[in-house]
Amino acid sequence: MKPAILILLTCIALSVHAQDRNQDKTQAALKQFNAADAELSRVYKECLAYPNAGVQTVNALQETQRRWVDFRDINAVAYTGKGSGNTIYDSYYWYAMTVVTKDRIKELKQLFLSPNHNKPSMANE
Repeated sequence: MKPAILILLTCIALSVHAQDRNQDKTQAALKQFNAADAELSRVYKECLAYPNAGVQTVNALQETQRRWVDFRDINAVAYTGKGSGNTIYDSYYWYAMTVVTKDRIKELKQLFLSPNHNKPSMANE
């Protein structure tokens, strides 16, 4: 009976260690997402303040950003199955959120902040 107890204790110790590693990965992934999300907020505000952006442009960008955030969040759930109760996928969720957020930052910079961007004036909107 002692070998069975030893095996059980070993399994418990391995499980706790794996949970700690998963939690560390999740915290690291969450930290990366928070940094990307802060950068997105900064770039988005810069886009809203784009010179010559008229009311229609600003309103459209605001609506687009709201819808994009919904897409990002749902997309990450679809990619990872988050909410299934299996916390092993939490780090993948934050990874997916980070990847899509970084892509959005690039997209906004290219569309609104690129030096090659010659957007016509919409001040009269």
